[in-house]
Amino acid sequence: MPKLSKITLLLTLGYFLLWVAGPLCIDPRLMWLGMPLWFWLSIIAAPACLVLALCLLRMKNVL
Repeated sequence: MPKLSKITLLLTLGYFLLWVAGPLCIDPRLMWLGMPLWFWLSIIAAPACLVLALCLLRMKNVL
């Protein structure tokens, strides 16, 4: 499998795991800034980590 395909699959898997981890692993009663904590992990942190990983890979000329 080409290198780009492996990287893409790994990034997608990482994004999915962060997205799913929020609602499954965090108690919905935990709140931060008026929103459930799982919201911050799934909706904010997962895409931010994906973009950060893509930027880092681009800076290292992996992509």
